[in-house]
Amino acid sequence: MPWNYDDAQINGIIDSNIKSAPPAAPQVNTAAVIRSCLKLMWAGMRGQVSQAVAACDATTASLVARSLNLTSTIYVDGVNGNDARTGTTNDHNAATGRVKTMARVIQLHNDKTQSLDINIVGNTEITVNTALRIPFVFMQVGPGVTLTFKKVVGILDGASVNVGDGTYKINFFGFELNIYNSGTITVEAHGGSTGNGDQYYYRSNQGAIGLASRGMGDCDRYAAVNVVGPGTINGGANTIFVMGGANGLNPDGFNKLARYRRSSISGGSFVAGSNAVEYSITGDRIILRSYHPTGSSDGNVSEGEVVISPTTNQIYAKRGGVVRLIQNMRRYHPTSSTDAAVWEGETVVSPTNNDLYFKSNGTIRRITTAAYS
Repeated sequence: MPWNYDDAQINGIIDSNIKSAPPAAPQVNTAAVIRSCLKLMWAGMRGQVSQAVAACDATTASLVARSLNLTSTIYVDGVNGNDARTGTTNDHNAATGRVKTMARVIQLHNDKTQSLDINIVGNTEITVNTALRIPFVFMQVGPGVTLTFKKVVGILDGASVNVGDGTYKINFFGFELNIYNSGTITVEAHGGSTGNGDQYYYRSNQGAIGLASRGMGDCDRYAAVNVVGPGTINGGANTIFVMGGANGLNPDGFNKLARYRRSSISGGSFVAGSNAVEYSITGDRIILRSYHPTGSSDGNVSEGEVVISPTTNQIYAKRGGVVRLIQNMRRYHPTSSTDAAVWEGETVVSPTNNDLYFKSNGTIRRITTAAYS
């Protein structure tokens, strides 16, 4: 909020009171004229200063009140809100009215509030990654209101290779995030993985809401997302709504009890676009990237990654730098003992004689005989 009139406003006051000729008639700029000009300038500045002081007083009062109460409430309106406000009232009051962004919510309440009610009362977009560090959060998306998680386009890995698109997210470092949705939650569709580069960077940017424990000392704690209400969640193509882990990854530890639950007791639904997933949480299920490896040393499959081929629906895993088929045996009849179409370590079943063939150390052998025939 400006504390003074800007240059144009001040110049306008001066020019309108102290005139010269031509074109106006000559004016005698008496002391009275000068006094009148200065008084008008001060009146304008005093009004702006008074508003600034009122805003500061309101912020101070809000902080004092919040320090005396473990529960806080904030109203968010991405259309008509203003981040110069505190968001404590559901109106457009210059000091206490609705805020505009989740970034302002975090600025006011992160690590300061035990329990926070976030009321989304106007269409709001998540356009940056944010970390919400509050133990208990209750979020309400109002009727007719849309909360949109925007897409991230062109994610680069450590070697500046484009690995695909992702989602701007809210990473929740707390115990419970309870969402009552009577409007619409939308996760914007994106282009998915390019299949190139280090796919760790792709996976790190998936999920609109990420669950994470607050630190290594919280390994015995849990994090949970509960969703209820008659509203709709739209998962755009290639998106994930909720993922475990601070970066949208299934963590190796310290968050094994992360859980997601959506109740239909009040109605509501999840509408999934192509390849969209509602949730992926440790201990619940594994979501595999859709990708067909080009060979046993395909650099686009990360070490330890498991992928599923959209061409054959077979599953491949990379271990020790080698991509191997781990689900179902491909139907293929080798043409020779060194047939390059059979990968190192792969077992195939011949559609010609139904025999099994296995490639080891570059040589294909029929499992029931000593050598390839």
